[in-house]
Amino acid sequence: MGIVWHTRRVRETPLVVTAGQQARSMLPLEPFLLAKDAIQFPQPYVKWSCEPARAEDVPAAIARAYYVAMQPPKGPTFVSIPVDDWDRECCRVVPRVVSSCVRGDSTLLSDADKSLLVAKAPVFIFGAGVARDDAWCEAIALAERHEAPVWASPMSSRNSFPENHRLFRGFLPASREGIATSLEGHDLILVVGAPVFTYHIEGFGPFIPSGAKLYQIVDDPSLAAWAPVGTAILSSAKAFFQDWLSGRRHQGDRLPQTGYAPRN
Repeated sequence: MGIVWHTRRVRETPLVVTAGQQARSMLPLEPFLLAKDAIQFPQPYVKWSCEPARAEDVPAAIARAYYVAMQPPKGPTFVSIPVDDWDRECCRVVPRVVSSCVRGDSTLLSDADKSLLVAKAPVFIFGAGVARDDAWCEAIALAERHEAPVWASPMSSRNSFPENHRLFRGFLPASREGIATSLEGHDLILVVGAPVFTYHIEGFGPFIPSGAKLYQIVDDPSLAAWAPVGTAILSSAKAFFQDWLSGRRHQGDRLPQTGYAPRN
């Protein structure tokens, strides 16, 4: 379960976990190796868990587990399957299309856009969500469009911006004072695909420099809810970048062909 916890909380890795359960005929007798409460025991490590009421419901449960795992914020799901269910016939489950993209509130995005246009010294912080959304080129395009320095979010689990790029400034420390100091002098802070912020040690004082505005673009409602400062906009990173770039794209603009290769 430690691995499952890591895939959800740190890497947001979509994963369907199945586990064997004792035969249904044995369940009322509480046999050896019984998962007495199969739905609850993997919590809080999974997004969703299920033990189908009938053997015929297993395929649909696995399909649902997949769709839930793929929806942002992505993460593992769990299906408990009694051992004798595999011998039962069932109907084929028809594959469905379930959206896994979140697009942000247009009013809040417009406000962020206006703030960025008038900012004198913007700075960008990119996290693992940029890499998970395959938004590497879009991140580079936005940074180069505004000539904004880029930091990697504290303790990010993936590489979301080329470290040898001229705009890359390094890795933010996982400390409150260290982050505020690193961002000193910037009047607008744009955080994409990351918490605000991940801390490793106790800290005090302001979360960001005095007078600075912060906008967080993240697809996880829980990360948006507990952020102590700034405006949080729920959106997939790639969708955010694409909407922002297309809205401000000059004629002939293209995503950069930089030769930088994503490294996760």
